Amino acid sequence: MRPQHLPIEEIRFAARAGFLSKPIWDEFFAKGSDRWKRRQWQLLQQRGYFVRHPSRLPRDVLVLYRGNPDVRKLVGETIALPPIAPQIEHDECASRILLSLDRGGHVLGYQFEAEMKRLEWGERRLYRSAEKDKFPDAVLAVASPKGVMNVAMEVELSRKNPKRYRQILASYAARKDLTYVIFLARSQVIFESLKMAMRQTFYADWERPIGFCDLNSWLKDPARAPIYFSERQTTLMQITAS
Repeated sequence: MRPQHLPIEEIRFAARAGFLSKPIWDEFFAKGSDRWKRRQWQLLQQRGYFVRHPSRLPRDVLVLYRGNPDVRKLVGETIALPPIAPQIEHDECASRILLSLDRGGHVLGYQFEAEMKRLEWGERRLYRSAEKDKFPDAVLAVASPKGVMNVAMEVELSRKNPKRYRQILASYAARKDLTYVIFLARSQVIFESLKMAMRQTFYADWERPIGFCDLNSWLKDPARAPIYFSERQTTLMQITAS
């Protein structure tokens, strides 16, 4: 009998991100003809590695089945909980950027927000709603002539209230382990709100510079997409080379 294919990459990704959506799978994991891809996607559930997202609202979004022996053997208990349904589009954007950078060899490594929360809080506290707690959507580790730098990434699909932006900036002002913070959005209004919050909180931009990025450009080519800091324009590739 032909041995079953174990989807190792998919399992490891979902353990870190908390989910696996079909658009992400199609772009980064799927191989072969369209017919074969459709069959392989179905087998992820049929062979018991994945189940549908618990909310049942998102279409074509899977999460790991913790009871599967192959899943337990591969990732143990280190499985991030899935994002809530309204958060999936946001997490897909972050995942697409991280996978593109990783597969292009532009980062040394990265962490998802879900990973950081699991490590810091443990699973039972993952969904707590304390606003004072702020984790980046992702942290990228990049090499540069000055050594390894940690870059926090925030994907902003909608505008937050001014108070929340001030809280976010206060959290980043206290972080000593980050070299840069970059915000990705499609709306200039979001960037203006962030700049206003920076002025209101007297954010020390020279200590931990904040960059603004067009989300669509980063989804297309994150390594070469522009980053706009207060005094310069650059890219992630230029940062790692300078």
